[in-house]
Amino acid sequence: MDEEELGTTFLHLDKSRAVNIMLHSFNHQVSAHWHIWPRSSISALGKLISPNETEESWHLATSIVGEMAFIDPAKIGILADLNELPWMIEQQPGEAVSYPQVVLIR
Repeated sequence: MDEEELGTTFLHLDKSRAVNIMLHSFNHQVSAHWHIWPRSSISALGKLISPNETEESWHLATSIVGEMAFIDPAKIGILADLNELPWMIEQQPGEAVSYPQVVLIR
């Protein structure tokens, strides 16, 4: 799997509400695909990307704040099996996406 398939945004934790505006795309057929998890999924995401960390680290989202991991389709499947489902949003050029304080990728 190459970087284009994974996306360009590492898993991260936004500390406040935000709006993402997609002004343009070099290829007008391309859209942004957002996978947004609620804060209640922080521990499950932490365990998945850093299984050797402590429970406290998972709860504090240490690995997520580090912005060092992508969540690929296989990991999304693992999380789905744990009933940790993201909201999925497809954003087109010219659209804005507003989201509350959450954990998100891509």
